Amino acid sequence: MGRANSGRWFMDNIRRRIGNGSQTKFWEHKWAGSTPLRMTFPRLFQLATDKEATVGEWGKWVDGEWIWEFKWRREIRASEQEMVDRLTNFISQCVPCADREDCWTWLASSDGKFSTKSTYSILKAYSNVLPRPNADADFLNLIWKAKTPHKATMTTWRMLKNRLPTCENLRKRKILMTDEATKCCECDMQEESTNHFFLLCPKTDEVWNELQKWLGIVTARPNHFGKHFGMFISFGKEKKIRNLLLAIWVGCIWIMWKKRNERRFDGKLWDSKNFVLEIKIRLWFWNMIFEIVEDAMDLDAWCSNDFICKLL
Repeated sequence: MGRANSGRWFMDNIRRRIGNGSQTKFWEHKWAGSTPLRMTFPRLFQLATDKEATVGEWGKWVDGEWIWEFKWRREIRASEQEMVDRLTNFISQCVPCADREDCWTWLASSDGKFSTKSTYSILKAYSNVLPRPNADADFLNLIWKAKTPHKATMTTWRMLKNRLPTCENLRKRKILMTDEATKCCECDMQEESTNHFFLLCPKTDEVWNELQKWLGIVTARPNHFGKHFGMFISFGKEKKIRNLLLAIWVGCIWIMWKKRNERRFDGKLWDSKNFVLEIKIRLWFWNMIFEIVEDAMDLDAWCSNDFICKLL
């Protein structure tokens, strides 16, 4: 219990639920996405006039419709307008509700209510992924047990070793020299590090959200890819489920990297829902080849929601 308390297990699993927006800080609290907006949109955070403002202070009701009113310390430039548009789209599903107060919600349970049972599950999962002797070696050895094509396994192994040619790594090798050249090609807000691209970028954050919906997993995510990997596969209580979650994680990392390269070098766009559909179909074919789980299942059943529940 003490080891789990040394991390951010509690803060990772709470989030502000927006009511009238009067008690939730727009930039500082986690209320849209899995991280505070100051981390998701750091450049816009620097341009904000009031960094302590609440959600309710950044908009108003007009004829029964909520209208966002952003307040910047200077006029937004053309190159920054796309970021503002992304912010608007990012928070569009989290508009205030005038007849209720803001409150905290517990992400580890489906009803948003804190319970000792869900807390125990979270603490157990976190205790499995906290740093310990040879933890990295354990993860890397586990990757090679994945029932996935070798190219997918190799890409994931390189990712966990931080050896993929991300913009951050290319900058460290002095291949990329300017700040603009190292920006993430999906969000154009932060430097493209391994941790940012695969976990913290708003685009890939959407992918993990959609993926968890498919699997019926309700939890917050650690903000480091090594801990995320450990927590993700820890939801498999049986060997066949762990094998499946391992294959899904490897497949997701591989396809993310493929999409990243297609976007950066060919300008191809992609969205999270189609991405998850591609993962579902690809994993179904892999299961036919590698027999990840023995239970035969047609494609429609495989792609349905609460997928893992069908295997328990």
